Amino acid sequence: MKAVRTSSSRWWEAPNRAPAVRRREFAALGRLARHFAQRGSPWQVGAAGFEARVQLREPGLVGVAVYKVHLVGWEDSRARFHASVTVWPRATAVRRGRTTREASRAWCETCRLALARYGYRGEWRRGEWHFGDFWKRLKDMQALKAEVEALARWTASPPWSVSAVEQGVAAGEARRKRRGGPRS
Repeated sequence: MKAVRTSSSRWWEAPNRAPAVRRREFAALGRLARHFAQRGSPWQVGAAGFEARVQLREPGLVGVAVYKVHLVGWEDSRARFHASVTVWPRATAVRRGRTTREASRAWCETCRLALARYGYRGEWRRGEWHFGDFWKRLKDMQALKAEVEALARWTASPPWSVSAVEQGVAAGEARRKRRGGPRS
């Protein structure tokens, strides 16, 4: 079934739902979880997730970053936690010598390396739908909560942004100086 567009906004301008709607959704999800907990066997968690959608704020790009935490329960003896970052970049103009509006390979590689520093693994998919899909397995509920805090910080300053990269370089320099190692 093909999705039907219900608004005139572009895909990268898709807003988050209003706070009142989100409160109703969380309340309904809680009721649904209690309903299935009371039913017992054979019902179990298959998959659940929570996400934050943030518009990209990179020069020359439009798009969305989706930060998400998942509870995945199929094909395992117990449910597991994951976090994912999906980035949907689009150049604001067609670059010279190109016919598409894909983000540059250099920007995509910078983004991939920044996420890898935080344990995310994944790849960029090119074609009609150009996006990066990066995942990280989380050990337990405590790790999930800590990751939610990190993702919340990234909604303001993603790890691939210029300021975040500069902060990471500065932190690395400070660590090397404390250890007395060489500068690069």
